[in-house]
Amino acid sequence: MKKQILIYLSLETLLFLCFLFMDLTGTGDSTLIKYAGILLCLIFLLVCRHTDDSLLVFTALLFTAGADLFLLVIGRWYTAGLLLFCVVQILYGIRLRNWKQKPSQPEWLLRILLPVPCFLFLYVLNGLTLLSAAASFYGVNLIFNAVKSISFAADGLSERLFCIGLWLFLCCDICVAVHNTGLRIHTLQHFADFGMWLFYLPSQVLIALSCCTFLPKRRTL
Repeated sequence: MKKQILIYLSLETLLFLCFLFMDLTGTGDSTLIKYAGILLCLIFLLVCRHTDDSLLVFTALLFTAGADLFLLVIGRWYTAGLLLFCVVQILYGIRLRNWKQKPSQPEWLLRILLPVPCFLFLYVLNGLTLLSAAASFYGVNLIFNAVKSISFAADGLSERLFCIGLWLFLCCDICVAVHNTGLRIHTLQHFADFGMWLFYLPSQVLIALSCCTFLPKRRTL
């Protein structure tokens, strides 16, 4: 299993360095290389020994690949892509819920209610659409998952990898938000454009890696 992990990380590192070089130097289109990195995460999980946890993350990464197909490769149907990302965060919320000894029932009510102020704010600004609503729901649930994952980070290597992966995911989406706001601060805008995939691919690599069965098992109370 460790051999497969070494191959996986080596290939992902090669793809990562390749598209970073292309983006920094402006040589060619790195879209397919970036998408190949996401598909490689799926392939890696296919060769892992399957558990209920790994199948859940595989399903989430499958939706991630679908979302990136719309948002990155095709460059159209952004609403569909964001709705798929909403499903991804729901699945990661289920993963975190499964890790908890005694799940809190009000948690899912919070996940639904917290985006409501965002909806109202967008409505007041006459900017409430299915796309903006999906973005609000997705963003709130990603933040919720990232914050909640911290409480599990001390339980084992798998939990730490997942926690770091979610926070890198959040850093990527902060860059996306900066990019979409159209801020006229050249340095910030340039970093946001570059930072999206600087954070995004490592986040997906770590999330996939967090499913490996060789990792130390969680401590139970």
